[in-house]
Amino acid sequence: MKRKWMNEQGFTLLELLLVLTILSVLFLVLTPKISAAPNRAKMAAVLSDFQTVELAVRSYFVDKGVLPSAADLKNSKLLDKDLEGTYPVPTTPWIDPWGKPYSYEPASPRSSITTVKITSQGMDGNIGKDDLQLTITILDGRLVTTTQGF
Repeated sequence: MKRKWMNEQGFTLLELLLVLTILSVLFLVLTPKISAAPNRAKMAAVLSDFQTVELAVRSYFVDKGVLPSAADLKNSKLLDKDLEGTYPVPTTPWIDPWGKPYSYEPASPRSSITTVKITSQGMDGNIGKDDLQLTITILDGRLVTTTQGF
């Protein structure tokens, strides 16, 4: 008389341990890549915002021959958000993906602006080492852009 449980086949302990080991290694390898994805997406959004501001600055420069202050950009209606920040509460401030307003220098009009900067405070939300910045400078009658922090 054969016992019923002797005829049934199943997994051995070694096979189960091997599967658990493989799953653990996959988890350890993929977790950092998956957890970094949201920050990479936010940095891409900042870069897109910088390109939008750059296009507005270039359009203003082509029309007027000078670089705009934040107030100039607001008055020209080239951007749908407020980069000026001179009011106690900007009407529709341009917020970076981390929830902080971008800073745009210079904020108020000056007679001879040769460089403008737009800055995102980055992941930590404080001015410092992880800031993302776009600088637009007039060089030999052309606009030259540089980015930092990407």
